[in-house]
Amino acid sequence: MRTDPFPCPAPACPFVADFMTAAHLVLVWEERDDPNLLWHAQRAMEVKRNPRIVPYEISYGPSASYYAWEAAGRPVHGVKGKATR
Repeated sequence: MRTDPFPCPAPACPFVADFMTAAHLVLVWEERDDPNLLWHAQRAMEVKRNPRIVPYEISYGPSASYYAWEAAGRPVHGVKGKATR
C-alpha cells in the first residue's frame, strides 16, 4: 500500500517511508481485499496518509509478507517492544 511520505518515528532515523512499512520493509499482501490490508488502509486514511493499493515492484525496496511479519512478532524499527523476563 503506497502512502504519502512519512518519517520513521525512531530518534535520529532519516528513513522516510512511501509505503506501509515495518522494520523498514515494505509490507505486502497477496490479495487486494485482504481484511488486514483494508484495516491498515482505513487507519492510514484516518491519519491523512492518503493510502492507495498498488502492485509491489522490486524497485520499491526490501519487502516482507504481512503474515510473515506478523508471525515474526510484528517487529517495528524505533518502537520499543514489551520487556521480557
